[in-house]
Amino acid sequence: MQTEAHENEYASHIIKKYEGYFVHWETAYYVLLRMFSGGPMSISLAPYKVMYQEAISAQRASLVLNVRGHHSDALSLLRRVHELSVKAIAGRINPEGFLRSLSSSTLVRAENTIGISLKDINNAESSFVHGNKLRIFRAAHAAKTRDLSFEKAGSEFNEQNFLATANLSILWFFILLETSPKVFPRLAQDNIKEDKQVACGHLKRYLEGLPSNRFLKIAQAFEVLKIA
Repeated sequence: MQTEAHENEYASHIIKKYEGYFVHWETAYYVLLRMFSGGPMSISLAPYKVMYQEAISAQRASLVLNVRGHHSDALSLLRRVHELSVKAIAGRINPEGFLRSLSSSTLVRAENTIGISLKDINNAESSFVHGNKLRIFRAAHAAKTRDLSFEKAGSEFNEQNFLATANLSILWFFILLETSPKVFPRLAQDNIKEDKQVACGHLKRYLEGLPSNRFLKIAQAFEVLKIA
């Protein structure tokens, strides 16, 4: 199919052009997999482990979609990473409120419990939602006017949107790596702890290199976050 050929061509271009990003992504992903492939942990931590593992899986699925031009779908999966990570961290900070937070349709309670402003992440996610709504309105207008030139849904092949999603994925990898030993105190073995520190260092330098420091500030806030 022509669409599949275009997606393959776009993916080859993106992987070659942004090789550094993929190196950081792969390193963080496999360090997290190793951290969570260890022995058994306290049964009380099982719900949080499941949430972190689902967040890691969502990161992988998001990358596959993003590199093939499905940027909005990739961002939607990062929203899932957002929800799982924040609710798990909030649950460890305030276990009594975990079930209420888990069943809530919003993240307000969980984000307030953590005490870190995630406004810039929410804004980045909302910008994609707004863009998707605009595409729907344009589709409705095209249908009404029989405009055959309307941009169809599907792959977007937009490098700006690829980067927006990619940068957000790096931030979430940093948060997952940085908070894992705090959420699961006996999770990582000594050799993995060293790999985690190296991976976090690379991710932080990536965030430092972005034009805006908004994601870096969030990463720094999670660095000093304390979980009793």
